[in-house]
This record gives sequence, C-alpha cells and structure tokens, in this order.
Amino acid sequence: MADKPKQQILVPYDYTTVAKNALQCGIRMARIFNCEISIVYAVSRREAKTWTQWDHAKAEIRKKLIPVANDVISKQGINTSVYVFKGQIDHVISTFYERINAIMMVAGFNAQGKEKNAFFSLKSIINKFRELRIPILVVQDISHEGNMFQNIIMPVDFNKEAKEKSSWAGFFSKLNRSRIYLVSRTYRDPFFAAQIKNNLTSIKKLFDTAEVVFEEKNAGTIRGSIDRFALDFARANNGDMLILMATPERGIDDYFIGPPEKRIIAAARDIPVLLLNPRDDLYLPCV
Repeated sequence: MADKPKQQILVPYDYTTVAKNALQCGIRMARIFNCEISIVYAVSRREAKTWTQWDHAKAEIRKKLIPVANDVISKQGINTSVYVFKGQIDHVISTFYERINAIMMVAGFNAQGKEKNAFFSLKSIINKFRELRIPILVVQDISHEGNMFQNIIMPVDFNKEAKEKSSWAGFFSKLNRSRIYLVSRTYRDPFFAAQIKNNLTSIKKLFDTAEVVFEEKNAGTIRGSIDRFALDFARANNGDMLILMATPERGIDDYFIGPPEKRIIAAARDIPVLLLNPRDDLYLPCV
C-alpha cells in the first residue's frame, strides 16, 4: 500500500498582504508540526476569461508562485509545493485538502476591505468551509512574522463542543511548549454551572495526563460572551492565538448577521484565530 504524503499546511495564496501574513504563519505551523507547505491558487473563469485560456493562465500563475515557494525552501528549509487549479477557491480546497494530507488551512482576509481581489472575506471563511475536517487559522492584515505561538488562549463554555478544542491546544503544548490559558466564566444557573464544571474537569484531566502546561482564568459573572472576554484577555496577556469553536447549530439570526465567532474573529485583527468546526471526525495530526 502506498505511503500517505507527508502532512501539509495548506495556504491559499493570492499575492495580497493577508496572504503573505498567512504564509508566514503557515511557515511557523509547519515548523511546529514538522509538516510541509502547499501553496494553492484557484483561477476563476473571470480571471482566465474563458477556460480555453486556462493553460496560459495556469502557466503564468505558476511562474509567479514558484519563486514564492522557492524562497520558503531556501530561507526556511521547508519543502513547499505549488498547486494551481481552475474553479472557485472554496470548491478547490474542499475537494483537494484530504488528497494532500492537509492538517490545517491558514487563510487570510482583510476586514478593512482594502484588498478586493483577495480570495476570502470573513463571511466566506465562516460559511463555505463549515464542512472541513481540518481547522482554519484565520489571520488578517497585521503581520505575525515573529509570532511563536507560545501563549494559547482557549475559552471554555458550557457547550459539550468546548472540549473538542483541548486536543489541538494539547498539540501546541506538546510540540511547541506553549502555555495554554483556560478562560471560563461563572454561571448562576445551576445547569450551566454544572456543565462548565464538567467541561473544565475533563479538559484539566486530559491536560494533566498529557503534561500540558496550563493556567486557569475565571472571568466571574460577566455580561458578555466568554469568547469576547478571551480576546481581551489575550491582548492584555501577550496572547499569540485564540482557539474558537464554530457555532454547531445556527439560528435564523446567525444567517442574517453571522454567528458569534464571526464578530470575534473580525475584532481579532492583531491575533490569529484557530477556528474548529464541530465534527465527530475532526482531523488530528499524527505527532
């Protein structure tokens, strides 16, 4: 049986500032997880004018992307491949990421709307990749070149999905010696209080077994969401990354104004956000 390809960090690259920042974070992730990097570009019908010009468009884009990949190889020593496809970027990634054994996608978007030709808006990241089995590291237009991902902020609420974030947090602790901050709040409601207590007990037991370095921070009886508090806590405590879980079941308001994680990610301009889709078959790296 053929061996699986080496694990990949998938970076959609469209030459924008946010894509360059995504590539820098992708380089750091590739070092942490001992992965390779796959740079991906999708040529739309509009860009190629007609599909009869596809071969020419593909050749021109590869000509531009190969020096980007070679720069990573020569300066960082990380094997980097270039893939150019035709079609919409979300469809390309959804049908391609498992084939190359990708464990994470690093996606850049610009909340300020300055780069209109960028592959992604935050809305497209939130909505079009809900079925991905891999997490999405979302970055914006502030450079994270020096980010070593040493301080990871993980908000914990009463939802059962909160525990799904602990595996990825544990990987960062194990492979990068990162410190994990478990941020929670106090609930007066007995049911919610019991649920969050159970979640924290399970997570801490897992972390103790895996020898994960972590600290707890209780926000008390705050009025806002724990995710928003966690973002503020990250800014005040040199947080390098925030781990969020996508909303598992959306209501009508979520479709009109966006789910809660959309607002948190939009506000986290200076802090990368690792977004996990709640799935029973969430992809976990082999480490």
